[in-house]
Amino acid sequence: MVTLRTIGIGLLLLCVNVRAFADDKKGDEDKKAKKETKYDKLFKDKKKETASSKFITVHKSDGKLYLEVPVKYLHKEMLLGGGISSTTDPTYLTIGTKSFTPLHFFFEVQDSSLVMKTPNSVVYSDGSASAEMQDALKISYRDPVLMGFKIAAYNNDSSAIVIDATDLLARPNSMLPIIPKKSGDLALSASPKSEMSYVRTIKSFDRNITINVDFNYLLTASLMSLPVASEIPTTVGVTYSLALLPDSKMRQRVTDSRVGIASVSKLTFDSNIAKSKQTFIAQRWNLVPQNLKAYEQGKLSKPVKPICFYIDDAFPVEWKNAIKQGVELWNKAFEQAGYQKAIEALDFPKNDHNFDADDIAYSCIRYVPSTAEKVTSSFLANPQTGEIINASVFVPANVGDQIYRWLFLGSAASDATMRTSHLPQDKFNQGLKYMVACEVGRSLGLLDNIGASYSYPVDSLRNSTFTHTNNLAASIMANTPFNYVAQPSDKGVVYMPENVGQYDKHAIEWAYRYFDPSKTSLSAETDALEKMVDKRVQNPRYRFFRTSSLIWDPRVQEGALGNDAIKASEYGLRNMQIVENNLYNWVKDDDDSRIKEKLYLAISQQRYAFFKRVLSNVGGIFLNDMKVTSGVPRYEVVPKARQRQAMLWCLNQAKHFKQYANPSFERKGFMAISYYDQLLEFIGYDLFGVRTRLAVASHLSSQSYSQKEYFDDLFSSLFQSAQLCKAPSQEERVLQRAYLTYSRAVIDKANKQGGNGPAALQSTSVNGSQTSSTAYGNPTASLAPTVDAALLDGSAIYFYTSLLKLKPMLEKCVKANLSPDAHSHYSMLLFKVNKALEDGQ
Repeated sequence: MVTLRTIGIGLLLLCVNVRAFADDKKGDEDKKAKKETKYDKLFKDKKKETASSKFITVHKSDGKLYLEVPVKYLHKEMLLGGGISSTTDPTYLTIGTKSFTPLHFFFEVQDSSLVMKTPNSVVYSDGSASAEMQDALKISYRDPVLMGFKIAAYNNDSSAIVIDATDLLARPNSMLPIIPKKSGDLALSASPKSEMSYVRTIKSFDRNITINVDFNYLLTASLMSLPVASEIPTTVGVTYSLALLPDSKMRQRVTDSRVGIASVSKLTFDSNIAKSKQTFIAQRWNLVPQNLKAYEQGKLSKPVKPICFYIDDAFPVEWKNAIKQGVELWNKAFEQAGYQKAIEALDFPKNDHNFDADDIAYSCIRYVPSTAEKVTSSFLANPQTGEIINASVFVPANVGDQIYRWLFLGSAASDATMRTSHLPQDKFNQGLKYMVACEVGRSLGLLDNIGASYSYPVDSLRNSTFTHTNNLAASIMANTPFNYVAQPSDKGVVYMPENVGQYDKHAIEWAYRYFDPSKTSLSAETDALEKMVDKRVQNPRYRFFRTSSLIWDPRVQEGALGNDAIKASEYGLRNMQIVENNLYNWVKDDDDSRIKEKLYLAISQQRYAFFKRVLSNVGGIFLNDMKVTSGVPRYEVVPKARQRQAMLWCLNQAKHFKQYANPSFERKGFMAISYYDQLLEFIGYDLFGVRTRLAVASHLSSQSYSQKEYFDDLFSSLFQSAQLCKAPSQEERVLQRAYLTYSRAVIDKANKQGGNGPAALQSTSVNGSQTSSTAYGNPTASLAPTVDAALLDGSAIYFYTSLLKLKPMLEKCVKANLSPDAHSHYSMLLFKVNKALEDGQ
């Protein structure tokens, strides 16, 4: 029988248990409350967008950008690059432009911060340095810190570190400049509006992340210090890519300066720590043959991993085959390096969810809906090894406009199908294939070889068989887009490069010929490649001409064809005249003359280009990157007769340049100032500017065309009207005024400086070669001999003497019975001469 006592004890126990349960429940709640971590609080009650993968996780939250860096990736080398991916004004900014060198870095924890350090890649080691040397280098070449971030939190399992990367990747900053200093001929400056910066998209892949942001600037553009646009509000879309570099290291290849391959510079120390020398590492893709045994027997092998470019779906269908051909024509060159199907072009995958064009694992050819006309490219390479890991080619929507002008100027005189206002599709495909091929060549690491057409006789470019076999130059990288030499009577000639050239195959073989590291040492590899180049460069078609030699070497001229600039230019001028005379007959459906005006401008610019190419012979010096044992001199002055012939040709062109203008056409187009009037000003200053080059050339060779002979010819030609006491032509007036302005400036500077070397000429000093590589040559050193041009230049004396000679001529002209315009012109010249002579005393 249950008693009251029993019931009471039961109730007491029940109360105790209920209280104990409540206490346990409260304890669990407290425990849960205590478990809310710093990581949880970081994003608590905030709107957050996250992109995650095996690599870095990216968070976008409340206008800030956070990176969640796994601890396992500390001290792993990475690369951070970025460029313009969209813009509100393509007039000044080109999509694809990259204004900073990618940052090579790794993450490291220091106290309560995560810092970005850049591996000190200045030093190159071939493994021969002693232990003592290596210790000394570690002290002298430590890894510098690029930037530090306070650790915001560790994730909940402490496997990753969270940092606020807003200032680095979501705001304009000086470490990652976006706006280029120049765009074409325009100088640019921009003021960022950091408070108006927005993160658009974030993506994370297995080996890289991409972040797309919008930055806003006030953009200012100027041309020759004259403002063109001032503080234009401009929005720029920027895509950053942060990529994990491969752990496996491709063997470095030491460059040979006689082969035009992109490179990075490093320092090499030998056993004597007091001495160092520069070493240049080639930038190239990592190609390894699948069938190494067959490869070593001289048979073609597919690579383990071919170079693959993916073609944007946004391209019109009609464009894609031309793009594919532009990529894959390089397989001909790779065959010489022992590879079969080394490079391929594929469409964007349709059903591959892992594919993303922003993933650095994929190299892409992108369609850019902008008004730009030039195809551009860029690549990312490991600064330590030179391995290219990604490349991009950008094709703008208006690329056809550039192709049209090239082919209209170069072939309309001969090819009736180009006598139209609309570019035929087959011609467009031909041009697009060529432009893509050139950019893919740059993406493979090849440098432009501007002088590659000089090894061809000019008249060979009028021959169908020769041009189909050899193209317009020994390299497709020669920047010779159209054949202005071919005449209407020449049948079946090539008007635009169709394939890679002899030099291109040679350069690809040098860069991509595989040497098994287990069988061939680095020094043996370098020696084998050097011997290959030694043998081949005896043939001029295998030679590389540096763009930096343009100022001295008449062979290195943009767009130039053949080995005789005068003959080639005469052919070109004939074609330009035919084309200009028929603009209204051939270009229909152009009521506002917009197309014709652009063509008219292009024709005038091409005539000016002919003038510049011929003038480059005056004071010209052939610069040859050749070994002494080759028998080819390192430098050679252009023969005197050739220099003077070029000078007289240019003077004749200058004095009759306005004859090319079409006043009737210019009036119809409402042109305020003729293009030819504007270009004539440039021509005058070009004529006067060669005086310094002549001083160097005549110093190097006593048989050269001298400054005195140059000034005699210049004066006799420009002031022929004054000598004959005749009214000057319009060209003579412009050139005579420019001569006096220029001469007075030179004399004034010489008086301030003293002697023959005014301070303004110091910048024209010729730097000497600095041979310092572990292989042959230094690709960055000047090939010109070490000469101080300012000390050799006697221009001030010659200008002053010419003014003394000119004064009595002008006095006679002023007294002569000439037209009022001529009298005013000579009176003004006489006033300037007297002023210059007075100041020069």
